Formats: sequence, C-alpha cells, structure tokens
Amino acid sequence: MNSELIEKYYSALRRAQSTLYTDNGKLNEWILFFFESLRKQVSALESKIETEKLIAQLPQQPILILIYRKILTGQRCMNAKTFDAGT
Repeated sequence: MNSELIEKYYSALRRAQSTLYTDNGKLNEWILFFFESLRKQVSALESKIETEKLIAQLPQQPILILIYRKILTGQRCMNAKTFDAGT
C-alpha cells in the first residue's frame, strides 16, 4: 500500500469520525472510499488469478524459466503453484 493511499484513507476516516454525531456527518465519504479501495483490490486479485490460470496451462519448462527470471530480478516467488508472472 502506498503512502498517498494510506493518507487518503486516514484523512477520510478522520473527517468521518469528527462529524459522526453531527447533522452533517461525513461517514458516507469514508464508506465510499473504503468500498472503492475494496473494488480496486478485488480487480487486482482477479487479474492475478487470470495470470495464474494462464501460467497453469504452460508446459513446466517455461514456468521454471519465469521463476528463474523472478529470482534473478529479486522478485518474490514462492513456488510454481503460487507464482505470479507479473511482467
């Protein structure tokens, strides 16, 4: 999570908390921010799942080459089953 997104989250949360018991509460602003962030996360995860499905269809040797490339570039890679090509 980047620092700009964290700041936006806490800013919306502080505004919501400061107006919680007033007539012009801003809880909706925080809820909308939260759900938009959740939607973006779901979209990113769906993309990763699609990538994994494509990788699962590859023969084993190209998968090992992609894993080796990730290792050489210092990217995290658990194993072939949880591998994310993320080119």
